[in-house]
Amino acid sequence: MTLKDFTGSYGRKLSGGTPTQVSETVVKLKLSLGDLNAIKAIRQVAVSKATTFLHVDHGAFTDGNKNKVVKAYKIVSTFDDDKVSPTLDAFDLSMDSRQLALRFSVNCRWEHVHPLWYYPSQQWWHRG
Repeated sequence: MTLKDFTGSYGRKLSGGTPTQVSETVVKLKLSLGDLNAIKAIRQVAVSKATTFLHVDHGAFTDGNKNKVVKAYKIVSTFDDDKVSPTLDAFDLSMDSRQLALRFSVNCRWEHVHPLWYYPSQQWWHRG
């Protein structure tokens, strides 16, 4: 299975996840963190209902009689935006190379990072 954009040019082949049976005809798949972060990194995929399609290969699933699912390319029926804020999990600091490496819980685009510095002795905030 591959999540794709409306042109089919961009996408992420799903590498894992945890399936759960909801009913006889509905299966939910909790995406792996690796797949989720990779999808978030692709700006053309899964940013709206119009940019979220699923390509399912013939045989990706089988029924109880081992009949293979038919190949399909479908637009998402419902779409919920990403509303989870990233958290800072850890950071590294090198005084010699003057580098600060930040590790976040989910994919963060570097162009969206706007440092906010606080200087306690001067009691003022500055956006970098």
